Order: sequence, then structure tokens, then C-alpha cells
Amino acid sequence: MFLRKLFGLLILFLFCLIFPRSSFAQGYFKTSIVSNYKVSQEGVTNVQSSITITNLFTEKYAKEFVLNLSHVKPLAVSASEGDIQLSIKQTYEDDNTLLIVSFKDELVGKGKSRTFTLSYSDPSIASQTGEVWEISIPRIKQAEVFSEYQVDLEIPNTFGTEAYISPEAKEVTTGNDRTVYSFAKDDLEKSGITAAFGRFQTFSFKLKYKLNNADGKKGMYTIALPPDTSLQKLYYQNIHPEPDNIKADEDGNWLASYSLGIGKTETVEVTGYVQIFASPRHLYTQSPATFLINTTPTNYWEVNDPTIKTLAKQLQTPENIYNWITQNLKYNYQKLSQTPTRLGAVNALKNPNDALCTEFTDLFVALARSAGIPAREIEGFAYTENPKSEPLSLVAEVLHAWPEYWDSKTNTWIPVDPTWGVTTGGVDYFHKLDLRHFAFVIHGSKPDKPIPAGSISLTDDSKDAVYITYGSLPEKRNSTVDISTNQTKFPALFSRKLKVVIQNTGPVAIYDVIPKIAYDNTVVSSDYISILPPFAKYVQSVNVEYGILASNAPDTITITAYGEKVSISTNRSFVIIEQLLILMVLILLVVFLVFFRFNKTRILLFRKR
Repeated sequence: MFLRKLFGLLILFLFCLIFPRSSFAQGYFKTSIVSNYKVSQEGVTNVQSSITITNLFTEKYAKEFVLNLSHVKPLAVSASEGDIQLSIKQTYEDDNTLLIVSFKDELVGKGKSRTFTLSYSDPSIASQTGEVWEISIPRIKQAEVFSEYQVDLEIPNTFGTEAYISPEAKEVTTGNDRTVYSFAKDDLEKSGITAAFGRFQTFSFKLKYKLNNADGKKGMYTIALPPDTSLQKLYYQNIHPEPDNIKADEDGNWLASYSLGIGKTETVEVTGYVQIFASPRHLYTQSPATFLINTTPTNYWEVNDPTIKTLAKQLQTPENIYNWITQNLKYNYQKLSQTPTRLGAVNALKNPNDALCTEFTDLFVALARSAGIPAREIEGFAYTENPKSEPLSLVAEVLHAWPEYWDSKTNTWIPVDPTWGVTTGGVDYFHKLDLRHFAFVIHGSKPDKPIPAGSISLTDDSKDAVYITYGSLPEKRNSTVDISTNQTKFPALFSRKLKVVIQNTGPVAIYDVIPKIAYDNTVVSSDYISILPPFAKYVQSVNVEYGILASNAPDTITITAYGEKVSISTNRSFVIIEQLLILMVLILLVVFLVFFRFNKTRILLFRKR
């Protein structure tokens, strides 16, 4: 028994000596690391880390050093101490790679230091996606082991302008050929480094929707087209067949409406391009009703649940909510092969190891709303080259969900992705979203409506319904409006209805349209259209008062909107003639009726005689 205890103590003692990364070793050694990530023109990253281990006790020394790399598969790994090559072994644990460096000698003595270099290459840290170079360096595991930790990221200037980088670098040095971003330990303890270079990303898309009228009566059906958001701009090439109209709802969705007869089906094909930006844009002023809608409880977002309220009171801010969720929920990859049930926020708290993107999103939205922060869900497409670290959870791994919250300081909606914040091993998807998230629909007033493209209810095959690839901006990128008018055909005595149609004829939405209708030089109608989606129509009817003998009739009716102007003549002389004719007809009719009545009375009197 005594020998067994002695053997156990000996093993523990050796463990303390050879693993400076362990919690036991933190008090025995001081470890610092300076890592240089040098990205080549071809996108291969060469990583060179200079690591220094200093003994804090006379009798303690390190025989090995273990570096834990998350979501990294290093190539050409080597280690050296001066001119001496060191033995290195690679082992794998789930998504982690352990690099175990063995030292050739024993360095004993308090204050003694050993500095060695660990190098490897990684083709996955940098990737060119369309027009953008993206960089993703995962968060370091067990950062508390290192007393000092510095990262220098070297980027070729040919990659283009910086679209975003998170966290913000402590120092930026720009040379003729390369730019170096320097980060310190306090920058990297909570998240890794994400960066993108290039002004924006462009995707080409083709979407299919299937509509079916099984209601037994003629009806109006709608599909949700991907809308503009603070981070994306849409360019529509074609919508076939053309919808009756397209309108923006209270959440900002673009709803195209179709009239279907009984038993009729319709397949709608939509093609276009989306431009995704690195920084949010201000589109149009949000109404107070929008903020109220996005703080109320709904199914799946149980804002008033006691557990949600208590946790929201503790967290208070969007960043704290994001951090708590990424630290406490785990992504369940096994559910991807099933037909998962949406749990909602409360059940996500009860089942933290059973989450998909909907659970990460629902919990964020519910906590934010409970804290008084407007929040909503986005469903759409997120381009991924690694389904393991950047999974798509909705509808046969075609769609993805993520939340966004309202930032009152910048007056914009800010999207975040706690799901990928977990599955990528700590990449920061709070301060900057990447350029691969393409929003299809916005869920604010309702957690499950409208239905996005690619949903089973809108197509027989979700994968066939969504086709997205990298593209470039189309040649036609501006819209104009077409103004048309239509007056009632039947003769009018003192007034006539005028129907005005203002249609966006171009591929992009137009904003802040103020249509005005003027009689001669007097404006009689002025409206405000916050958004007119591509191919959408705005319809307005006005009553044109003529008066007796066209005394009040204007000579010209002028309609202006978005720089376009249409003038139509009322033809006052024609109106006068028309009124006179109508009056003459009425007079003749009265005379005829009087004459008919008079003759009828005379006939009756004659018969009585």
C-alpha cells in the first residue's frame, strides 16, 4: 500500500515537471510565446513561434512542451533550439492537435531559461473567397499558461484594403510589400483573430420557390425574396414569372405576391447578385413600432420566463449575452442527420449540449429582448468550406440561422453568429461577421415567418432550390422609376379618379422616395415611400375636382418621383364640352320624362271622358 502511494506521488511529481501547459506547472515555470503568422501570396500561412520557458524553482525543469492547436492541421512541423533540431510528436484529440516537443538536455536552476522555435505551415488559415481574402486564427487554448503572448500577422499588400479585423491590432506597420498587425495577450484571451481584405464580397444566386393553391378558392400567395440589410445589397436580374407586386413588411422582408386560381401551382425562379459589406450601412430610419415588436415575447423567445429574466438581468449587454452562450452551449453534430425539433430559448437552457444554430439564435434573441435590447433572427445562407467548423443546421444543411441586435449608438442592426463562435473554436463572430452570411429572411414579429427560400414547404428539394456561387457585380447597378397614369373611362360630371402607378424598373431597391402630385403649380398630394424594392409598384389614387364648366379643373397635372416627371393635360375644353353634353343629356332626359308623364296623364283623362 505504501509503495502504491509512493509510486502515485512520483508520477504526479514527474507530471508537474514535464507539462508546463498544465495547471500544476503554472507555478513552476514562466512561459512566453511570440508567434509570427506570415501569409504568402498563394494563401499559405507559415507560422513561427519563439517560446521561452523560465524555471521558477531550482529543482523543477521541463522535459517536454505541449502546444494545443484548435481546428488546425499543421504541415511541415519542426522545432529547434539554436542549431539543434528537437524531436516533435503530433497527436490528435477531437478538433485539437497537440504538438509535443521533447528537449535533449535537462536545464536545472532557478531563473534558467530555454528558448526554442516551433514552426509549421497551414493552408487553411487564409482563404480566398471570391473577391475577398479571409484570415481566421483560432483562439489559443489555455492562454493562462503564458505570462506573455504576442502574435504578429503579416499580410501581402496585394490582398487589398482591410475590410475588417477583429480584435483591433495594438500596432499596424505598413511596408512596401506587406502589412504587419501586432496583437498582445489581452487581445487574444477571449477570441482568435478574424480578418478580411477586399472591399466587399459578391455572390451570384439562383432560387426556386414552389407555390400551390390547395385552399379550394382563388387566393393571393407570397414568397420572401432576400432583402437589403445593413450588410448586404441585392441586385435582381430576373423574377419569373413576374409577381403582381413586391412590398416590404414591418420587419424589412420583401414579399412578392402571386394570384393563384383553384388547384393551380406556380414555380418561381429568381436570379441575381448580392453584395456583402464588412461594415453596416444605414438604410432607413426605423419606426418606434419596430423596436417594440423586437422586444416582445413570442413562441421560442420566452422573454418573460423567470429563468430568462434572471439571466438577462445578470448579462445586460449583447456582448455578455454572446459570450455566455458561446461558453455554455455545445453544438450537437449528431442532430444534423435527424429532423431536429426547434427547442426555443428556455429548452435550450435546459439542454445546453443539444444545440443547433436555432437554439444559439433563439437564446440570444430571448435574452437580449428580456434585457430591453431589440433583437431578431436572420435565416439565410452562409458559405462554408468546412461543414465541421462552420456547419449549416437548417433544412438539409442548406440554411443557417443567426441573430442580430439593434445598436442604438450607431443606429444599425448588428448581426452576430454565436453558433460559429463555438464550432470554430473561438473565432470572434461578435465584433465582426464575415463576408459569407447572406440573409434570406428577417424574423422579428414572428419567429418562423416568412419562410425562406430553400425551405421544404416551398420546394420538393431544398438543395435544388438554392444555388449560390461567387460572382462579380452586374453591369446594371442602378434603378429608375416609371410613372404611369390611368383615368376613369366613363364620363364624369364634376370630378374624375386618377390612378398613379410608380414602378421601380431597375435591379436594386430605392429609398426615401417622395412622390408628389401637383395641379398646375399647387402640390395637392405628397407621400413618403421608405423603400421601393426592385420591380415593385406604388399605387395611389387621387380625385381631380373639375367644378361647374371646369372652373376648378387644373390645366396640367404633374407627377414627380425620384427624379422622374410626368405631366398630363386635363383638356379643360374637352371637360367643358363633356360637361355640357352630360348636362344636355340630363336636360333632355328630364324633358322626356316630363313630356312622357304629361302625355300619360292626358291619355288617362281622355279615357275617363
